[in-house]
Amino acid sequence: DPKSDRPHPREIGPADIIALVQRLAPDYRLDPNLVLAVIETESNFALDALSPKNAQGLMQLIPATAERFGVANVWDPVDNLRGGMAYLRWLLDHFNGDVELALAGYNAGEQAVARHGGIPPYPETQAYVKRIQRRLGAETGVKGERADPTTTEARRT
Repeated sequence: DPKSDRPHPREIGPADIIALVQRLAPDYRLDPNLVLAVIETESNFALDALSPKNAQGLMQLIPATAERFGVANVWDPVDNLRGGMAYLRWLLDHFNGDVELALAGYNAGEQAVARHGGIPPYPETQAYVKRIQRRLGAETGVKGERADPTTTEARRT
């Protein structure tokens, strides 16, 4: 069981993660709500999340991405958040601030976005981008009520 290799997460809940994101996001010139929407979509705030593709932790970093952005311990929430935010910032810069393309790159890899000249025609990636956009719309009050009460803290900025 690959879970046995992972440290048991200390008692840290969504409110702690939200506070961390609010503290760290400005260092990466990121909107905390964008980061929280990515976390919710990637891991639903589970510190020990592990995907079938070996994406790990809160921001579901694959080992190559973790290494690329200097993540020492992918299971440490702060290391994971810093790595994921560094990658998200890199993608936003790479795609000239285009949030849709940055999100598509986060999900499918920037090469796939470049290869397809936009959001790749993968159902998973298209659904991923739409889900995060819906979440961001809800956060800003554009499209009605938030679906998840764990993100309430993010509005107190």
